[in-house]
Amino acid sequence: MKKIFSLLAAAVLLLALALPVFADTGHINSTDKSDHDDGMPYWYPFDWSGFTDFHGEDLPVVVDDADILTDEEESRLEAKIRSINEKYGVSYVFFSDDDNHGLTPEEYSSDFLHFNGYGAGDGYGAAVFYLCFEPGNRCWRTTVINSYEDIFTADIMYDIDETIDSSIRNGDYFEGCMLHAGYVGDLFDEISSTDNWTPSSHEYRYIEPEKGPSLFKVAAIGLFAGLFIAFIRVSSLKKQMRINAPAGANLYLDRNSFVIRNRTCSYLYTTVTRRAKPKESSSSGRGGSSYSSGHSSGGSYSSGGRSF
Repeated sequence: MKKIFSLLAAAVLLLALALPVFADTGHINSTDKSDHDDGMPYWYPFDWSGFTDFHGEDLPVVVDDADILTDEEESRLEAKIRSINEKYGVSYVFFSDDDNHGLTPEEYSSDFLHFNGYGAGDGYGAAVFYLCFEPGNRCWRTTVINSYEDIFTADIMYDIDETIDSSIRNGDYFEGCMLHAGYVGDLFDEISSTDNWTPSSHEYRYIEPEKGPSLFKVAAIGLFAGLFIAFIRVSSLKKQMRINAPAGANLYLDRNSFVIRNRTCSYLYTTVTRRAKPKESSSSGRGGSSYSSGHSSGGSYSSGGRSF
């Protein structure tokens, strides 16, 4: 009996020692989703300045803190992402939130990967599809860390953005998530089945067409060509003209015509002002891709995406 009591006491003591560790680091699997006293999210370490990098296990692959997906949609998306991670040995996760907690979307999604221990392979690469619903800053980001920066280049980020753009803007977030996961799965399948794969050998779905001359340029070229031809034609006709002018300019005057003798003009109360013409502003209706690379929670990251 005493032995059992001793074992229980030891277990309680170990649990008590373990609790402060979770309290000091924060944890993605925490049941308490409330923000810390300093305003940072539940998974953020309390002392992030002294954070030590680690790589976790059994981490969730769908973290819908913005609550935009139904339970069924979460289950379907989770099954798809887990199949990708297990088949190709990668680290890929979906994350949503309605607050960046004072950080940029790129920094916030990068911190999400670093502070929660996501990463796979020798380079501990990881990727997150982040949907941000912060008021006035709604956007999506594909953020990657460590070795995945060599895979998810700016061109591939643009390709991903084009793939999901219509779905996200139409409010079909689940479809956008599934399309994003499908693209990532196809990308890693291509990498695993291609010898010496490089981003330049990637089969892009959306390639920007080569831009031809603009309508303004075409019109300007046509105008100048027309003027040049007209100049040549007029010059040719002028050379064919044979006009012998009379010798005296007075012969052209009409002696009985109206004559103005006062040759001065006076203007009263005249004010001349000059004002610069305002320039027209231009804007993009859909928004373009962004691509940034930087340093946030202790490791490198790259991120691309759009606002919606």
